[in-house]
Amino acid sequence: MEFTPFKGMEFEANGIAYDFYNEYGRKTGFSIRKEYVNKCKKIGVVTSRRFVCAKEGVRGKDKRDQNVKQPRAETRCGCEARLVIVLNQDSKKYVVNEFIAEHNHYLHLPSTIHMMPSQWKMTTNHAIEIDLAYESGLRLKQSYKLLSKHVGGYENLGFTNTNRDARPLGVFLGLNHHRETVVFGGALLYDEMIESFVWLFEIFLEPMSEKKSITIFTYQDAAMLAAIKVVMMPKTYHALCSWHMWQNVEKHLGHLLKNESQFNDDLACVYEYDGEDEFLTA
Repeated sequence: MEFTPFKGMEFEANGIAYDFYNEYGRKTGFSIRKEYVNKCKKIGVVTSRRFVCAKEGVRGKDKRDQNVKQPRAETRCGCEARLVIVLNQDSKKYVVNEFIAEHNHYLHLPSTIHMMPSQWKMTTNHAIEIDLAYESGLRLKQSYKLLSKHVGGYENLGFTNTNRDARPLGVFLGLNHHRETVVFGGALLYDEMIESFVWLFEIFLEPMSEKKSITIFTYQDAAMLAAIKVVMMPKTYHALCSWHMWQNVEKHLGHLLKNESQFNDDLACVYEYDGEDEFLTA
């Protein structure tokens, strides 16, 4: 079935229209929310409803702003993407009266769509399994990983593990000349979209006197990679850290690591060869 809405499209119920638009948002890369609803006062039936992009509108002025020490990040940017449905009195179906597809902001990448608010969901079965795993001594991260394997990946779970503030934590770490860890800074992000990483890198560069890193090691998240190209490149070399290399080795070659000789060969590839030709030969 074509998943792109169009003017004149019909739905049996307004809830079905919401689910359809939410699925369209999932495949396109944006979160949706319900903006307004009109109902018939006599019988209470919904006569029209508007669904919008989660970044629609702008935050209203709050008189308490001057007393808020750490205000929440602004997430709306006046996006006009929307879907409006109206009840047809004859057919008793909901008809798309208006559809605007264009957005004025970055869209989510496929790897981050499960983090969009309108896609968050946790089934009763998942909640029960997490409780049982906790009672069995498994840490939250371990139970989350176990559930992801059941459904074929984190992106299929519909929920994620977060800190107490329910925000992704980003930390800038480095090594000094004694190979000791140095913490340069950290931030709680609203989400893990490209614009959030762009903001993070730009803010980080301010106290660094705009001196861009020569090399940056990450787990090569697609959104982060795009942000690095916008803010850091072409001066910064983006690479995968050794810890994540080993995570990939265990994931794809775990069955071979039981062989001690194979394990030592893999270890040597990561740590012993400096030249490209020497590495490729190994």
